Amino acid sequence: MLADLVLGGNGKVVAGQNGERLPIIVNIFARIFETKFINEQIAKKMGRILHLLMQTEETKVQLETAIAPLEDFLKKKLDRLVVNSIKD
Repeated sequence: MLADLVLGGNGKVVAGQNGERLPIIVNIFARIFETKFINEQIAKKMGRILHLLMQTEETKVQLETAIAPLEDFLKKKLDRLVVNSIKD
């Protein structure tokens, strides 16, 4: 549902005007990726969101700031999420 909210044009509402809630969203994505709680369709949506965030300098900086404090294993999961979404 979170991915659908962000992709449905509510990204600024969900993440906050300046991306202040983006760290929470990124943390959730990293923690649930590669678990029984999501399927391939949801993983693709999460990957698409990360790709969209990398498109502009402002959102790319927000994304990098959100990822920076994550534990290494979560950063690696996000890397795999992005790579897997590029393949499709």
